[in-house]
Amino acid sequence: MSSLNEEIHQTVTIDNYRGGVSKADVTLVIIIIMGFIAAGTFQFMIIMNMSFTPKLYVMPIVMAIIFSITLIRLRILRRRFEHEQEQKEYVRSKVHHLNQRLSELLDQRTELLIAAQDQVALAQTRADLGAMAAGVIHDINNALTAIQMGWEGLDSPKVMRLLTVKLRFLRVFIKRLRSVESLRAFYDLLVRNQWK
Repeated sequence: MSSLNEEIHQTVTIDNYRGGVSKADVTLVIIIIMGFIAAGTFQFMIIMNMSFTPKLYVMPIVMAIIFSITLIRLRILRRRFEHEQEQKEYVRSKVHHLNQRLSELLDQRTELLIAAQDQVALAQTRADLGAMAAGVIHDINNALTAIQMGWEGLDSPKVMRLLTVKLRFLRVFIKRLRSVESLRAFYDLLVRNQWK
């Protein structure tokens, strides 16, 4: 779960765009200034027949600088926008990946919960079966006690041998019922016969 938290933290932290003026921007500014100077020279000296003075170049240079600043600012904004778009795509893919991971974890936990519920139900069924078996054993013991108490009144040796054999059989049967393995085997037998 901690790796999932780390992935979420990495997804949330997005690096800010720190791009400034690039070499291509500086080259573009130089080209723009030279172009404006050339255009100014052409306009003032050739078309208007003015003489060469330094004041002649002030207006084209100012226009070139303003145009260059505007153009560079637009280029930086475009790069920042592209960077933000890339970051958004990265975050979208990460969020999609995290959603899939969370869905998988949820499915795993749901399966574990269902398995645990099945085990609790099985344990409850076994406990109920054990209580039922204990009740049966108690009832048999009560019957045997009554038989033993009335035993002295029976004088016939044939009846005595028959009752002795039956009493031994009942005692062995009770011992077998008391063992946990036979209860489990009895339960498994019941379950197998129930679903067939």
